[in-house]
Amino acid sequence: MNSKNFHHYLQCVLFSIFVVASTMAAAVTKEHAVKAGLIYNITKFVIWPNHAYHDDKFNFCIIGDDNLNGALEALYDKLADGRPIVLRRTMSKKNFKECQIVFIANEGVENVKLILKELKNIPILTVSDRKDFIKLGGMIGLIRDGNRVGFEVDLSAVKASGLNMSSQLLKLAKRVKGIR
Repeated sequence: MNSKNFHHYLQCVLFSIFVVASTMAAAVTKEHAVKAGLIYNITKFVIWPNHAYHDDKFNFCIIGDDNLNGALEALYDKLADGRPIVLRRTMSKKNFKECQIVFIANEGVENVKLILKELKNIPILTVSDRKDFIKLGGMIGLIRDGNRVGFEVDLSAVKASGLNMSSQLLKLAKRVKGIR
């Protein structure tokens, strides 16, 4: 292979890598946007008791590094339960009770167990895209089903918290744990 052919070959390889990487990045970004949209739509089918609110805001709290790469930012100032959504990051345990949703991202298993224990029986919807989230006691687990994003629900955890969830939402879930 002469120098000219080699440079042409190298350009083709680099271009192919760029196209594949761009396509993969776009797919990941689209998946993140779908997950953020799914969380937002779930809020339309959950009823929080009045005592769950401490002000006129809907506090969407994020614990850990936001593994949805900022897709949750699109929710800022949208309405949930008739209130504007405010995103709050890196919450401490003493501030959990100000949240209506807690999204748990990229935390170790032991830390997730501690967080869920702290939030147990409090009207706060817990959501994560960890594969084992429902098994750990979380309420809504975002899951991949082939090329689609879906969710599973632990209805026992939802009911124990004092939240109510529409049967319409439960019909859309890939799996519902805790149905008699």
